[in-house]
Amino acid sequence: MCRGGAVIGPVVFILAACVQPPPTVVGPVGEVVAEGVIVCPPPTARCELSGATMAAGRLLLANDRPSKVNESVLVLSPSQLAPRVEVQRLPGLPALAVQKLEAMTTSPDGRHVFAMTSFDRRETAAQDPFNVLVSWPSERPQAARVLDLASGRAAASLELRRQLRLALASPAEAEGPAHYKVEGLAALPDRLLIGVREVGRSYKEFRYTLTVLSLPWRLEKGRPVLAGAPSVVWRVDPATLPPLPKMPVGLSEFVYDLARDRLWLLTSFERDDDKPDAVAGYLWTLDRAALERGAPPVLVHGKDGKPLMFSHKSEALAILPDGRLLMVHDDDGRATLVPDQASGIRRPRLMTEAMYQVLTVTDAP
Repeated sequence: MCRGGAVIGPVVFILAACVQPPPTVVGPVGEVVAEGVIVCPPPTARCELSGATMAAGRLLLANDRPSKVNESVLVLSPSQLAPRVEVQRLPGLPALAVQKLEAMTTSPDGRHVFAMTSFDRRETAAQDPFNVLVSWPSERPQAARVLDLASGRAAASLELRRQLRLALASPAEAEGPAHYKVEGLAALPDRLLIGVREVGRSYKEFRYTLTVLSLPWRLEKGRPVLAGAPSVVWRVDPATLPPLPKMPVGLSEFVYDLARDRLWLLTSFERDDDKPDAVAGYLWTLDRAALERGAPPVLVHGKDGKPLMFSHKSEALAILPDGRLLMVHDDDGRATLVPDQASGIRRPRLMTEAMYQVLTVTDAP
């Protein structure tokens, strides 16, 4: 309550200033410390970056629009991050057919890169490129190869697609959902963690989810091979999450933080229109022990105590060499606002650009 004093003759009321205490923030606190625009190389028509990872000292980014791996994977040095940065294609990658390359990760020892498509198309020859898990040595992109290669078909991971579907089975869907969508990938020493955003009857009739599958892998003659069937290790119904400014959300990315033995997760809101306010993103953290016991993720807040919300569809996440988080947004065809270096104000995004932000996250006392 504000306290006041009074002086009589004439009566003058003097109100003491109300000093509001700083908000009490429980859990991790995030802050955007840098941001800018990434420009995809020509002749790219749409720059829709949906995956990121550090490999061999370089930052790799995945554009989900091109139809070949060598056109989809982009590269830059972390030291090149600036208000406006132009990226190039990663040289050496073969022209393996992919559609919607959605996630990338690097093994904890830094030796192998994995990249994965959305796996959201059924098992038909025409849609094989939507079902691909590819890997290459960090220092030798030219050795890229498809894992779990289908026999007698195009270079696709069709047995893996079947196994992912079975792993997502439920009493109501004994053979697994007809539709699911992958949007996350993280590598542990002995398994890949695969994030699922959607499950349902079709891409038009689905429900959002936060689901993580575990897929064993090992080295065989120095090359990664899959070593078992995937299984669900963590699942959260978005309806059980704390209230958010824009809901519902689904899982859109995660990255394993080896130094802190935790996952950082992104969830995103997406309305089915092209208006700039039709998207939003949120950042969460999940200790590996909490992952193993099925605990819910912990939401990252801003310094004001409110959920840290991004006015973009947050889809790519990487840990920079200094430990900060790099978040890249895939806003599809929406002209969301991005910072303009020349004017210092926000302007509509060009379709050949993607917005990025660098964050620090600290644990509140």
